[in-house]
Amino acid sequence: MTSAPLLLILAMIAAPPEAKATYYLGEWKVMTPEGRQVGNLVSLVKRESFPDESKLVETVLVISSNKAETTSEHVFICSVKGSSFVLKEKVGTIAGTGEWTGRPWDWTGWTTTTKIPSGTLNAQTRVTERGLSASKEFVGANGQVRLRYVEDYVSIDGGTYELFHEKIFPKNAR
Repeated sequence: MTSAPLLLILAMIAAPPEAKATYYLGEWKVMTPEGRQVGNLVSLVKRESFPDESKLVETVLVISSNKAETTSEHVFICSVKGSSFVLKEKVGTIAGTGEWTGRPWDWTGWTTTTKIPSGTLNAQTRVTERGLSASKEFVGANGQVRLRYVEDYVSIDGGTYELFHEKIFPKNAR
């Protein structure tokens, strides 16, 4: 015979974690394969996890130090299956696969291989005390590394994200 408290504990263990959102502000250092810095990017990131749907949605606003590049926003949808995932950009130009490390829905890092129109982006990301840290390599169609990226993100709250997002990328500009 089982007791009500035991059933409650079993239900809590079996239940998926609740949906949540995390927010980050980060800088990318853009470098040549030899390590010479050639630019910077700033990113504003919103990561929404939906464990009951096995889905993660990441909205990334990117600002380049290159005046010829416009501010852009990308929405990625990750379909999660165990410790792996498939990612697709909402508009469909970027797609890839990845592997999580750590406990499900409380990951400590991930690796991705992402196909973009001009090549492949290989990335390793880890959760840090401050937020996130990533290193990436952009590999051209010829198989040669063309650029390296080092990224550092600090966690911010939802209100700060919304304030920055509206100031940088107002709704009437999208």
